[in-house]
Amino acid sequence: MRAFTSEVESPFSFNAGARASAEVRYIEGAKPGFRPKNYGRSSEEQHMGQVVVRTERLIAANSQRVRAFLADYRNNRPRILPPEYFEDYRVEQGGDGAGTVVSYRLRAGGRVRPYRMRVEEPAEGGLLVERDMESSLVTTWTLTPAESQERTLVGLTSRWEGAGGIGGIFERLFAPRALRRIYDEVLERLSEAV
Repeated sequence: MRAFTSEVESPFSFNAGARASAEVRYIEGAKPGFRPKNYGRSSEEQHMGQVVVRTERLIAANSQRVRAFLADYRNNRPRILPPEYFEDYRVEQGGDGAGTVVSYRLRAGGRVRPYRMRVEEPAEGGLLVERDMESSLVTTWTLTPAESQERTLVGLTSRWEGAGGIGGIFERLFAPRALRRIYDEVLERLSEAV
């Protein structure tokens, strides 16, 4: 049997211009409904129940402008966080790029969970990493210059170790949809703000 892989637009991207990657595999000669073990999951996603959510959007601003906007956690970041999802946002330390610590409560999928995120800038250019200090959640912002450097493809990816058992199954099924919807709105607000 031969396998063919292609990337498709996710049905969970609700805003025009937003894209979310999903992998679909076609197995030549396989019976309808056949799913190989770990169907559609990368080896990184398979490891220890890791859950990954990614969405991206083309923003009509250069990457330096977008990066400066995103790195300002005190003044700019609150402007792009939808208040129906992000509650009690506050800067605990710093406020500009690496070393900043922010806390908030995220309302998603009928649950509210507190986060306390430390910001890292592991490389110059287009990368901001936010790590929850009390869980395995890591959110990464990638900025890729596009269209003669006048636009920026902004990627927003979160990954964490999912729960085990039946709770983990539901988490892997429903959490990515809820979070992707929230992230699409965050990127829409970013597009309007910069």
